[in-house]
Amino acid sequence: MKLSNDSTSGKWISGANFAIIVLTNPYFRFHLIDAGKVVQNMQLAAWNYGVGSALFTGIEEDRIRKDFSIPIEYKPVIVVGFGYPRKKIDGKTKKKNRLTMHELVSFEEYGKS
Repeated sequence: MKLSNDSTSGKWISGANFAIIVLTNPYFRFHLIDAGKVVQNMQLAAWNYGVGSALFTGIEEDRIRKDFSIPIEYKPVIVVGFGYPRKKIDGKTKKKNRLTMHELVSFEEYGKS
């Protein structure tokens, strides 16, 4: 519940099975890009096991630092909630209906496949 109260945009996190607070070290120039890569990898790995996820970045920094004893040299940048979806995705396979590569990718010009 603390995590939900420490958020400006993620009150829903209290309904997740578990959550991870991603911390970065702002000393490193690309710390936010690294955080994004870490989150993406966690989300993809979880999805392989049928675990869904969502994230938020609206963090009350002073509150989250106090509630979770986060050292000053680290910055809380993303919170990711994980859990099993309430409804099954695509029946047995648990895979999302995704667009084809031709629907997603353009060749040399936008909209040209």
